Amino acid sequence: MKPKSARRDTSKQPLGKCEKKLSFKKKDLPKKYYTLCTIKERMEHKGVMQGIVLVAIIAISLLAVLPMTISQTVSAGTVSVEPSYIEVTPGEEFTVNVTVNPEGVEIYGAQYELHFNNSLLNATAQDKGPFFGSGSDSTVLKNEINNTMGWLKYGEVRTATPGITEPGVLATVTFHAIDDIDGHSELKFTVVKLSDPNVNPIPANINNGTVEIIQPSSPFLVSGYVFYENGSECNNPRVNITNLNTSEEWQAETSPTSNYYQLVLRHGIDIVTGETLQLDVRSPDGSQSKIVEFKISPEEVNEGWRFDYNITLPVPKQQTWYLTPENKSDDAPTANDGLEHAKDNLMHKGSGNGTGEYFNLSYTGVAWFYADTGAECGLGFGDNPWKAHIRTEAIEDDEVGHNLTVEICRLEKGTGNVIVLASHTEQLTAVGTKHLWNITCEDNESTTQDFSTGDWLAVRLSWDCPTDELQIYYKAEAGSDSYIESPSTDPGYPIPELSTLILFASGLLALVGYVLLERDKR
Repeated sequence: MKPKSARRDTSKQPLGKCEKKLSFKKKDLPKKYYTLCTIKERMEHKGVMQGIVLVAIIAISLLAVLPMTISQTVSAGTVSVEPSYIEVTPGEEFTVNVTVNPEGVEIYGAQYELHFNNSLLNATAQDKGPFFGSGSDSTVLKNEINNTMGWLKYGEVRTATPGITEPGVLATVTFHAIDDIDGHSELKFTVVKLSDPNVNPIPANINNGTVEIIQPSSPFLVSGYVFYENGSECNNPRVNITNLNTSEEWQAETSPTSNYYQLVLRHGIDIVTGETLQLDVRSPDGSQSKIVEFKISPEEVNEGWRFDYNITLPVPKQQTWYLTPENKSDDAPTANDGLEHAKDNLMHKGSGNGTGEYFNLSYTGVAWFYADTGAECGLGFGDNPWKAHIRTEAIEDDEVGHNLTVEICRLEKGTGNVIVLASHTEQLTAVGTKHLWNITCEDNESTTQDFSTGDWLAVRLSWDCPTDELQIYYKAEAGSDSYIESPSTDPGYPIPELSTLILFASGLLALVGYVLLERDKR
């Protein structure tokens, strides 16, 4: 063992090659750090080693924090179409602005490419806005319009200092909405570029726009008069009108001193051609009502957006049966009349459900329509007329003067024997379009309109032209049905109202009492 004085005093020795490497520049940190890692076992000064490790940790921490600091200082400008939504009419000329909001960033240059639907819009001008200043303060580098492809391109830079930090209009674009076409077009940016005074790119947020082209609205007057069944005026009616396609509802204007109603709608907004309006018409006390529907036709549009519709309210007990293309119920007895049946169809009580269908009636056969159920007890209609509303095709020359016969019948339970209750033969005249024949079927004096339980209500149609068939519509269009109306004395077929039954029973009791009284007198 060497004497203590003979030991090497490392604290006074000059730095070796490895130790001299501690005097490094900042840019050499990674290289020196790994060099030191490989020779750490040769280091003799613990304090030096700890210092190096501390420097390395600080350096790595700075590298981790630096991107966060940079990202927090980068802002984005915003480029927008203003207004973001605009409604115009076909043929209208309008403008939109392309605006820039620097959001605190100094902007020196801006460029965009804006696309639009060229089947709806034509761009007619693209003018410089005040954002970058006027005169020599800026230069427009690009200003192009291509209606064939449906795009605009614009680019501008500032030539004066400083850059722009306040929001403003970069450019104003003028469009023409193409005539007679409606729809919507997006105004969509496909390219947006912003730059700072050092020509460095600035991130950009974008807000696109939309143009809605809407046909101008025109007044559409729905109006008419309301009557009671006896022809008297129904003053101050309640008329609620609904667009069945949109479910929008309106209340028509009426007056306590008049049976007239009216409602002014906006064609193109409230209603358009082809949509269906439903009229729910009621008497002032609500005891009588009728619901009708009609579709807005091009003819009505061409006549000045006006529709006159008069309504007759049925009496409370009166009922309506609509002719349908459906087969009759199996429960209904087939009419036993010895004739060829072209149809044995159903008629629905209370509502029509046809969809424009029709059938051809020849002189060799008859068409039968049966109620959906038979009488469920004894009842009578009284000796009163019925009404038939039959819609046919246009009546041609060879059909003029021929006859359509409508017969209201009772079919006996089980046998189907036919008893004609009321009838009428209508001689048809020339009409050029579909026509609704309003026919009153007079009471048959040789029979009574009384039904026993199980008897069936039915209607028979016949045609006497041997050269041409008659085209009869179940429902030509909304509100254009073929239907039958019972008389005002309808007891409520197939089941009379309770009051009718009570009166009928009271009459029987009175009759029985009278018979017993007369028998006792004897």
